[in-house]
Amino acid sequence: MGRAKHGQKKTALWDADGARNVVAEGAAAGTEVGIDVAAFIRKGKGPVVYSLADDAGGAFRIDPKTGIVTVADGSLLDYESAQNHTIKVKATIGHKAVYGNFHIGVADRAEAELISATPDGRAVDGDGPDLSGDGRYVAFRSSSPDLIPGDHDGGLSDVFLRDRQTGLIERVSMKADGSADAEAFTPAISADGRFVAYISFASGIVAGDTNDTADVFVFDRVTHTTKRVSVASDGAQANDYSGVSDFAEAPALSANGRFIAFESKASNLVAGDTNGGHDIFVHDQQTGATERVSVAHNGAQSNGWSHDPSISADGRYVTYMSFASNLVAGDDGQHGDVFLYDRIAGTTERISETRSGQGGSDNSGEAEISANGRFVVYSSYASNLVRGDTNGVADIFVFDRKTGVTERVSIESDGTQLARGSFDPEISADGRYVTFENEASDYAGPINPDRQVFVYDRCTDKLARVERGFFPNPSLSDDGQSLAYVDEGSVFLAQTRDLFI
Repeated sequence: MGRAKHGQKKTALWDADGARNVVAEGAAAGTEVGIDVAAFIRKGKGPVVYSLADDAGGAFRIDPKTGIVTVADGSLLDYESAQNHTIKVKATIGHKAVYGNFHIGVADRAEAELISATPDGRAVDGDGPDLSGDGRYVAFRSSSPDLIPGDHDGGLSDVFLRDRQTGLIERVSMKADGSADAEAFTPAISADGRFVAYISFASGIVAGDTNDTADVFVFDRVTHTTKRVSVASDGAQANDYSGVSDFAEAPALSANGRFIAFESKASNLVAGDTNGGHDIFVHDQQTGATERVSVAHNGAQSNGWSHDPSISADGRYVTYMSFASNLVAGDDGQHGDVFLYDRIAGTTERISETRSGQGGSDNSGEAEISANGRFVVYSSYASNLVRGDTNGVADIFVFDRKTGVTERVSIESDGTQLARGSFDPEISADGRYVTFENEASDYAGPINPDRQVFVYDRCTDKLARVERGFFPNPSLSDDGQSLAYVDEGSVFLAQTRDLFI
């Protein structure tokens, strides 16, 4: 690729890549367009140097050594404005040069679907989206009183669910009479779309709620009933808050909603909880049993706080991050790590480590497990998990529990590492697609809210840009084809198949 081809009689430029020369509108910078220029310059000696004599107004660039054409500025690619662009390539050897025109098509990308919309189509505030397995249902938080008729709770934050097939929105965080009396937030939905879990300080959602703190609730969309699940196996309410901390994420549900994983500081949910910190629990809606899963393989409780649970589709595996040093042997406790607990085998393993079993050199967290339990995606500041990690920022990694291989996926399509930090990953059911946020610009504060959403295809090694916003909090459907995110304070949904063209 990208070199002079000897043995030809005529000076020529041609495309050595047999792929279609097409790119999606708004494609990320660095996206390949299907053109790999090769050149023959008669009597030319030395390497070929490529440049663009016409870059279509700054939309494209070419690698001077390889001749591969990529997107320079995706904002200049708009299907409605122009379906085709022409670039002029210049190939030079010494003082000899040859020129050639190449045509690039622009593929239309479906406009993002507005999720947090009023009945008349107006965008209202929304965040924390979570998708059902097939992408039909989207649970999200909003304080707007205009999403449903009769929402007169004084602008309280509620949890809603939108059915994308019918367009209907229902509120799920409410008392039996349909009213709400406190904020509700961080929703999570089961893969089948039946159950929605959320956190609330409300005292009137279920009878007997007198602990005056945050609890985890689950709404059943079939029976229209709500259960409090942050309770002990005998039904006793928690003696401290659940689901709320500086690291808190939404509760996590198994595919059919039977098992709910959540974080809690309560000490009375299981016997022998004396560590005084945050632990990870799993509640079984069918049996009513609650178990603590942030424990060592011998059942010993952790000596550090644990956060951010995720659970496999069958409820067997639970991932979380913890600062504990006693969950696995050889953990020096210097950094937060990602762990996985097998509820059948009763074993705990550390995920955020090198192939040789060495722990990460910096904090790891935000873990999500694929539905099939094989892959775990997480963010980490560690630089020793894969070779060549020299960017000094947080990256996104995928660990394959079958092969034992850790892969960095917050990289460009050509393998170049990203310059800014990446966070908040999610993974498709089969582990093929990973979505995450990346800091879109330099920021002086401790946390940069300006983020770009990306989707990485692990089968093709392609990275696609979705949208840019403040804390977009992306959520991916099981098949990886639907992606919900926050932009300009509202919830939207895009189809990822439009990104990889």
